[in-house]
Amino acid sequence: MIRRSALKRPQYNFKQIRANVEDLQKSVDRRGYALPENKTVAQVVADYDRYLRATKLKELVRRQQKALQVPFQDKAIRQDKHAFEELKRKLDFSKSMLKEYQHRADQAEIEALVGIDALPNYISPDAVGLFDNQMVEIINRNKQIDADPTRDHLKIALDLGLVDFESASVSTGASWYFLINDGALLEMALVQYALSKARSYGWRVVTPPAVVREEFTHACGFKPRDQDNAQQVYMIPENGLCLTGTAEVPLAAMAANKTIDGPKVRVVGYNKSYRAEAGARGRDTRGLYRVHEFGKVELFAWAQDLHVSQQVHDEILEMQKEIINDLGLCARVLNMAPFDLGAPAYKKYDIEAWMPGRGDWGEVTSTSNCLDYQSRRLHTKMKHNETGEVDFAHTLNGTAVAVPRLIIALLETHYDPTTERVWVPPVLRPYLNKEYIEKQRPIF
Repeated sequence: MIRRSALKRPQYNFKQIRANVEDLQKSVDRRGYALPENKTVAQVVADYDRYLRATKLKELVRRQQKALQVPFQDKAIRQDKHAFEELKRKLDFSKSMLKEYQHRADQAEIEALVGIDALPNYISPDAVGLFDNQMVEIINRNKQIDADPTRDHLKIALDLGLVDFESASVSTGASWYFLINDGALLEMALVQYALSKARSYGWRVVTPPAVVREEFTHACGFKPRDQDNAQQVYMIPENGLCLTGTAEVPLAAMAANKTIDGPKVRVVGYNKSYRAEAGARGRDTRGLYRVHEFGKVELFAWAQDLHVSQQVHDEILEMQKEIINDLGLCARVLNMAPFDLGAPAYKKYDIEAWMPGRGDWGEVTSTSNCLDYQSRRLHTKMKHNETGEVDFAHTLNGTAVAVPRLIIALLETHYDPTTERVWVPPVLRPYLNKEYIEKQRPIF
């Protein structure tokens, strides 16, 4: 089945790429990326120049062919058999040459665009070093509990009747789960609280689909497989669709092929997100830490320029810190090193909550400023609120709540082994109608 794409070809900034070859090469190297065929950025630019030359030659031959067609209208030439045959020979040769140059131009175009599409974003000057993330601050340092394996979230959740992995392994498979009783209510409480927090900042609420066309996933910088060829995205190939790994993708797609008004537009969305790579074994996949499906509240914004996008990025981070603080969790804020930046990200912050049962920090939020990386691929433009100029928007994304990870942190932090119950932070009590989560009666 042939399906037309909902997106036009990306509008790459070739002039900027050509002028910043060295900076882009540093971006590739510092991220630990490999461009197709291990090419350098300079070679990618050379491929594009080759495509331009091939296109010019093709157009030259096309003009020559059109010029040769004009004499065919001359009655005298049509009556002169020798002249007619000579002209026809030249025209046939021109047609074959055009076909050849068209093929060369098409091949050069494919090679050039594959390389350009693989180029990552620039890297913020604030992203220092290479591998080591920069500690920005610790939230609630005084609430950091010593590592204690008896606080393991899976044991707590099973003992209190909050989760059912066994039934899900039968109905669906490994790394799937049922949240039950207060476990299910805790998810809904976290979602409602996060949406309320975002609304208090002026963000508008959206419930996006969990399925998108493949080209939108690609345009946002997500790849079906990682560098080890492990599947990352659940595909529905017969329809050209895939399940979203984050609401970032459908939210970004909302503004595809649109020109919107500046200085900024901010939305918050909740949906179920899907990751195909969760099936490995080990500590990082125990319990709820790395699962195939999870509820997630996502923040997404469009900004008219770097000044506004930096302000929105700071606002997202501030909101994330407030959420962590309100939940009574100890966490650290990290300015991510280049090696941990995805291709679209110019600058990224992660927040990792302390999980005493795991005895380690675990990522619970991230936020990235992607500049115009995504908007050039999605054809999203923004009209400047002061100058009236129209240019590609900057896009930003951030996690407000990733439900399973926060449930882990809440259970392992607020569990009281003496009473065998979990303290509920005040901000969640209006949704749970209780101060403590205690042992629940099993459903079956």
